[in-house]
Amino acid sequence: MAGLAAEWSAQMGADRSSTDGPLRVVAEALRVQTLEAVGELRSLEVERLNSLQVAMWQKAMDGDVPSAMAVVRCIMSRCRLLGLDGPGLLRAEVPRPRTLVVPPVT
Repeated sequence: MAGLAAEWSAQMGADRSSTDGPLRVVAEALRVQTLEAVGELRSLEVERLNSLQVAMWQKAMDGDVPSAMAVVRCIMSRCRLLGLDGPGLLRAEVPRPRTLVVPPVT
């Protein structure tokens, strides 16, 4: 196992003089693999929410309240999943339009 870790360490350009270099390389590889898996799962769940929303959309637009509520839940779930409902995003200052007053040319 130590040979494999040293090989990964060399491939990743880790410092060979460091004793924890191989551990850092393995930890980074696991972190990257986990991030990729989370990204794939997030994409799959977004696709599922999109499909559910499409399936209920017309009934919701025709006034069916349970379908409309389900569509809203799909939208809210998608926002949470994509991080669009974070506190910073909800409290963001929206710039107000300003009126430019130009004095008359004399």
